[in-house]
Amino acid sequence: MAALMLLPQMDINRRRAMRRERVFRDRLHPLDTYNDLELYQRYRFDRGIILDLANVIRENLEPDTNRTHALPCELKLLVSLRLFASGSFQQVAGDTVQISQPTMCRVLWQVTEALLSLMGRVICFPSQQEMGNIVNEFYDIAHFPAVVGCVDGTHIWILGPSDHEWRYINRKHYYSINTQVVLDSRARFINIVAKWPGSTHDSVILRESRLAELMEERRGNEVLLGDSGYPVRSWLMTPFLNPNTVPEQRYNRAHKRTRSLVERGIGQWKRRFHCLHGQLRYTPRKACEIITVCAILHNIVIDRGLPDFDEQPPIEHQPQPDVDQENVVALPDRFTGAGVRNQLVNQHFA
Repeated sequence: MAALMLLPQMDINRRRAMRRERVFRDRLHPLDTYNDLELYQRYRFDRGIILDLANVIRENLEPDTNRTHALPCELKLLVSLRLFASGSFQQVAGDTVQISQPTMCRVLWQVTEALLSLMGRVICFPSQQEMGNIVNEFYDIAHFPAVVGCVDGTHIWILGPSDHEWRYINRKHYYSINTQVVLDSRARFINIVAKWPGSTHDSVILRESRLAELMEERRGNEVLLGDSGYPVRSWLMTPFLNPNTVPEQRYNRAHKRTRSLVERGIGQWKRRFHCLHGQLRYTPRKACEIITVCAILHNIVIDRGLPDFDEQPPIEHQPQPDVDQENVVALPDRFTGAGVRNQLVNQHFA
């Protein structure tokens, strides 16, 4: 009988003996392993910017554990930058510093939320004084006057969502987020809207955005440049679909050369952060957060003077189907987009 009573205790002891001991792996710290060039190749930032950025977001990063061996802020930032730069799986990015996939997932969204808090400080519409410098820099490209930014839409490939799946299928028949971007003369983001399903037309996104209200309320005569997928407005200059005169042809040439900056800028942005080139394997909401974070990081790169990561010719942009450029509210001709454009042609390209 005594032997039978000891069996449960022996079973507990056996299970304890077979239990795997907790192992604290020695994590690799890239800042201690790589030089500046190697850090730049893997994380798209040099040592100084990584440390500065970690200090900025440190207070917004929640500790992932109350025990010892917590991940330092710099390591959380680095593994997230590695995923943005490479576009790899979470487990692959986590393996580079010996952390598990669940930890990598938790860290990624901590860093993403912390970086999103910088949005208003890093991506903002220029002040009136800054507009003057931007207008001059745009004018130096092809002598197109009063340009403060170039607007375009770009599709970011995502995993097919479970809700409203059909809305995310774009005209090229894959799931995407149609992202509206406005770049200044240095290819910096001054506006980004990353929330619309891929089936949404560029002109609809612009019409519903705060950007349209800002431009309507502007004090000066500054304009944006857009492709023929947008309707011409008093603050949005688009090319002539069928230029009939020499001034209109000159206008189109200057428009094309100046607006090519946004295409090059989008190409640089996607080459620097390869997660935007492949498929973002997240829900639409999380994919939109990553897209916005990559735009914030892109501006930080330009502000700190880092070179383009991989200099390549831009991919030829395919504009959306043309809209009716003359379908505007019936106002006196000088107030319509077509009227402003004709006045611009006569004054500067005749």
